[in-house]
Amino acid sequence: MTQDNTQQISTEGILKNAFAAAVAVADPQVIVPQYLAKIFPAGQEPKGRCLVVGAGKASASMASALEMYAKTYWPQVKLEGVVLTRYGHASPTSHIQIIEAGHPVPDQAGMDGAKAIYALTQQLEPGDVLIALVSGGGSSLLTLPQEGITIDDMRKTTEALLRSGAPIEEMNIVRKHLSAILGGNLARVAIARGARVEALLISDVTGDSPADIASGPCAADYSTYRDALAIFEKYGLGKNEIPASVLNHLQQGLAGEKPGTLKDTNLVNAQVANHVIATAYKSLEAAADYVRSQGYEA
Repeated sequence: MTQDNTQQISTEGILKNAFAAAVAVADPQVIVPQYLAKIFPAGQEPKGRCLVVGAGKASASMASALEMYAKTYWPQVKLEGVVLTRYGHASPTSHIQIIEAGHPVPDQAGMDGAKAIYALTQQLEPGDVLIALVSGGGSSLLTLPQEGITIDDMRKTTEALLRSGAPIEEMNIVRKHLSAILGGNLARVAIARGARVEALLISDVTGDSPADIASGPCAADYSTYRDALAIFEKYGLGKNEIPASVLNHLQQGLAGEKPGTLKDTNLVNAQVANHVIATAYKSLEAAADYVRSQGYEA
């Protein structure tokens, strides 16, 4: 009996340590400094203005980790910016403003925060650096509708898609084509200003594509206005469920009357990089490696 109990405790300890290993490779306090050191090697830290923006459930923790890193390695760099996170997910920061907002249904706090991010990005100049900290949940937090669409229109659209059972990938295709920030539009503003963009991404989506993580605010998008309208058709969502402003915007986009989301051709000669710093698969690999180190088959 004693031997069985010892074995049980040993197995429990291995499982707990495997879980800890999985969490560690996705911990912003660990991985953000690691990637910042790779992106900005010694002597190549940001020289101009360093603007930090972001959104997601882990983005406030990412901002906190960035500030701690900068305090040690970039003492001459002035950080500023705004990061949005879900209510209850704030982390302490000194220079980067943290705003808590609604998720998964967007609210006014999120829209105001997204407006602040957009306005700051429009102030960038050549030689400046935009660091985007993006994680799961960023799509609904970065709700800044295109002209003519209200926050209430976005809320009704999101609620209709949630009720329909549409998966997050399809919801995000719609969001990208209604947003002034998602679908690469944030990077588009920075590119136009001559700034460098470095996006650090924590993935919560299958495939880990930068275009899909929080609807890719700094990534080239593969979807179209036609794809967005097809999703409404797929779930039988028409004028009774979707606000007229949303339908009109998408139809105008399909007709070529509205600019599309960012494409690969827009990134030629642009200083834009998306770094996927944590994924579910990396965490599973870390757990499996630990289990193997203890003599077990994962």
